[in-house]
Order: sequence, then structure tokens, then C-alpha cells
Amino acid sequence: MGRIEFERFALDNFFLKDATDATGASQEASALLPLIPLVGVGDALEMFLAQTGLQSALLKSRLQSSVEGQTNAQAGISLDGIQGVRGNPHVTPEFVREVEAMARRLGTKPEYIMAVMSFESGGSFSPAKENRSTHATGLIQFMPDTARGMLAEEGVNVSSARAREMFAAQTPVAQLRYVEKYLAQRKFNGRLGSLEGVYTAVLSGQARQNPNDVVFGPGLSYNANAPLDWDGDGQIIAAEATSPVAFRLFGGVANVQQRLQDLGYLQEKRPDGRYGPRTRAALEHFQRGHGLTPTGLMDEATGRALGLGGTREATQPQPQTGQTRPDTATTGNTSTDLRRGSRGAEVERLQDRLVALGYMTAAQKATGPGIFGQRTESALKAFQRSNGLQRSGVLDAETYRKLHSASAQPMNPTGNERVASGNHYTVNAGVRLSDNARERIGQIADEYFNRTGHSLRITDGTRTAQDQAARLYDKILANDTGIYRNQTALAEIRRAYDAGVRAHHTRAQIVNEMAAVIQDQMGRGVYISRHLRAGAVDVSVRNMTARDERAFRESVAAVGGVTVLRETRPPHFHLQF
Repeated sequence: MGRIEFERFALDNFFLKDATDATGASQEASALLPLIPLVGVGDALEMFLAQTGLQSALLKSRLQSSVEGQTNAQAGISLDGIQGVRGNPHVTPEFVREVEAMARRLGTKPEYIMAVMSFESGGSFSPAKENRSTHATGLIQFMPDTARGMLAEEGVNVSSARAREMFAAQTPVAQLRYVEKYLAQRKFNGRLGSLEGVYTAVLSGQARQNPNDVVFGPGLSYNANAPLDWDGDGQIIAAEATSPVAFRLFGGVANVQQRLQDLGYLQEKRPDGRYGPRTRAALEHFQRGHGLTPTGLMDEATGRALGLGGTREATQPQPQTGQTRPDTATTGNTSTDLRRGSRGAEVERLQDRLVALGYMTAAQKATGPGIFGQRTESALKAFQRSNGLQRSGVLDAETYRKLHSASAQPMNPTGNERVASGNHYTVNAGVRLSDNARERIGQIADEYFNRTGHSLRITDGTRTAQDQAARLYDKILANDTGIYRNQTALAEIRRAYDAGVRAHHTRAQIVNEMAAVIQDQMGRGVYISRHLRAGAVDVSVRNMTARDERAFRESVAAVGGVTVLRETRPPHFHLQF
């Protein structure tokens, strides 16, 4: 509501009406109206009340509620439409009123705070909602130390664990006081005017109002939040971080998908509620046709353009000559290219096909299923090279058709990556076997085939320091280093990783630096992995029955001279010749 509209609204509804009814002081009210833009509504009202003697609390309450209702109606705000709000027993009328009052005091919008709490609490709005890995609790997932600090400021000195318990025991309305206390920090002043500002304040402790501001660059914080790097460029900007929250602001991913489907931008049997490559492509198509930045991310402007915010009606896409609509990737006539940074079920299907053709190993896929990263891009380029396609590393329509055709050429590795499968065993692409290991595994496979009629699959072999460093880099990134027993050796390698991250080195540089540490350890007789020793072989047990496993052990014993260990991640037998 603009200044002129507000003044007329106040004049018609409060100053003149109530002044005339109570004291006939319309003249004084008119004289005070120009002060509103100078001293604010509250002070101008107080001056008016002082001159007229009207009851302050009643008028202020009515003015506040009415102005708020006018503003909300104009903006098309519906807190009830935020995901998790409707029908939620925690979101009582009192809770809503407290959020609205808090938003006014903080200089932000209640829907922003509601959407952030919806996302952080998984739609539960429960003060006891807990992240089991970090033990963060409540409406905005207070870390235990944060909760302890807030209580300490109030003279309540307890441990972090006890503080978490106390926060979890609060009522939803009571915990809102701490939500406001957190957001009212001086460093956030004037920075909560957008959804991005409110959410990044909660996520990172730094409010980034501009969608293009970097929230996390390379480092440990980025690693912990890497799934938010939707374009895979090594940094997370505010727009990327806030996209999942923006979906909740407009009812959730399924609700947005339904709207895109209704408008003809998304062709699905029914919304699946997952933000994948096809939904992203549909959003990008919609944004491009409505004068918005075509990021494929969800934001407030896109939600309102879709008509979900009640501001304007979206339009259907205008087909162009020779152009197909998005979301036909499964037919092979797609305009939805998958590339580095894409995520979702379509990427995982691509990875499965690349594994089947030998361009990726199952272990490589396991480091990032459904995530189109460097490994997937390299594997796709290798496929394109072997099949006479442009080595773009992008799954376009031509590559898709070739990949799923009967004429698709499998991996034909050369040099050190030569597979050389035997009569009764196959070796995953990229696996190195020594001549001795290859001969011995062939003997074991023959014995096993004679006992079961089944063949063996070799999933891993001998690794170089460089191989091991690359694997460790990915595991550190995924916070998955629990399998390594020698924590001292792991700590040495981790220091090289951390130093490289702090120096903003590239992945290749960091892997080289980690490999140098691993090579030095090997020179001292220290091996972070058994695979750094010659003669290491992993045999998959995924399709083995208990009887098959007994037969395998009998086969190994028949050949002799082999140490056998059964490991669980992923399930396999480790053989050391």
C-alpha cells in the first residue's frame, strides 16, 4: 500500500471516523496525516491520541489489524497454503498471530518465517523435531550449543544436551520467542527483507538477501551442504540454498509440479514431489516465457508468476517451430538435456546404463547415485567417443538414443585398464589386476563354476596412490570415511585435503597432494587400504546365496595360498594373493 493510499485508508477508517464520533476532532486528524511518512504510523497515532484523548490500545489494535489485512490481501498472501500449515495442530491461531507480530518487529514477512520453519522442521512445526545426526532441534533447528547460549543469556546455565531437551519440551508458541531472538541479532538488521535473507540467516548465520550472493564456497561448510549446489559449480548461492524453501512457500514440490502440469510445461502421470531434472527444465522453460531469469530454481517471483501467490495468472508455453516440450527424456525426443549438476532419477538411470556398458563401475556410481558429477561426465564422454558422437559430456537427444540402442558400443579399455575377463568371471571397467591375481582368480572362478554353475564378478583390484587419493577425496566430501581403520594415516591424508581446500585448489590439485601423502605412507610400510598392496581382488557377493558363499570359500581353499575377508560396504569378499 502506497503512502497516499495508506493516508486515505487511515483517514477514512480511523482518524476522521473515530475522531468525529468521539470528539469531533477531524481537523486535528487531518493535520497529523502528513506526519505519517516522517515519524511513522505509531508516533503519528500517538500524537493524534494525545490530542483527542481516545483509547490508545483499542485504536492501535484496530489500525494494526486492518492495515495488515489490507496489505496481505493486496499481496495475495496465504499462510495456510504453505506446506505443512493447513490442519497442523501446532499451527494454532495464536501461533500465527505471534509469527505475524514477530515479522513486523523484524521487518520481514510472516510467510518467509513460516516457510523457513516448515522446511527446517520437515513440515511438522514441532519444537521437538530433531536432526538425529546433528541433534539440532525445533522450529529452525537450533544447534544444542545455540540453545545453551540463549538460555545462558537468560541466567539458565545448563549443558548443551540439557538445553536441547528444554527446547524440545517447549510449546510451539513458546519457542517462537527464541526464533525471534535468533533473527533479531544485530548482524541481521535490515537483511531479512527477502526469503533468501531469512533462510540464509538460519542456514549459515549470514543473511544473504541477494539471490546471487555466495553462501558457501569451497570448504567444510560447502561439503556439508553440497546437495544444494544444484548446478555443480563448486559454490552455493542464496538462490540455490533457498529453492527448497521456496517450494514450501507455495505448497511444496508436488503442488508446483501440478501447476506446471496444468499449464502444459510438465508432462507427468502425476506429480511425484521430487525436484529432478525434468521439473527443473520445466521451471526454466516457464521462467524464460514469463520474463524471469531462467535458473530452473524455485523462488518467490516464479511462484507468484505461476499464479500460486494469487498475483497474476500464468500462461501456457508457446511452442516454437521444431521445438518439443520439456520432460520427454524417457522417449529419446528430449529437449531436457542432462549435464553436470543435474540430479534425480533420470541421472541414476543414465549411470545404470553406463555401468551396464562398462563406462562406470558400480562403486563409482555409489559415490553419487543420481548426481551428475565429474565421474558421470567423464564416463559419458568416453561413451560418446566410442560411439562416434560429439564429446560434450551432455546427455542430449542424440546421445540418449544411442545409449539405449542395441548398437551402443560397450567400453573397450586399453593399456592398464585392460579388463581381460576369464571364462567364468568378469571384471568391472577400470579395475587393475596383476598377472598373478588374474591367473589365480581364473582358477578360483573355474572351481566355483564347477560347484554352482555361476560366474564371479570382480569389482576392485590393485590401486595406485592416485586411485586411492581420488576415492578418498570423494569419501571425505561425502563424510564417509568410517571404513578406514588406520585413523592416524587417514588424518595425515585429511590434512592435505583440508590444506588444499583452504588454498582454493582444484579437485585435481588436491588429489595429487593427497596422493603424495599416500605414496609417502606406502614408503614407510603404511597402507590406508589393502588395495594398495599387490594382489588385491574384490569379488561381489550381491547375488550369492548362503550355499554359494560356502561354495566360494571351498573354491578358494582348493586353490590355496589366498587370504579371504568378507566385507560389508559394499558386500564383497576381499582376496589377498
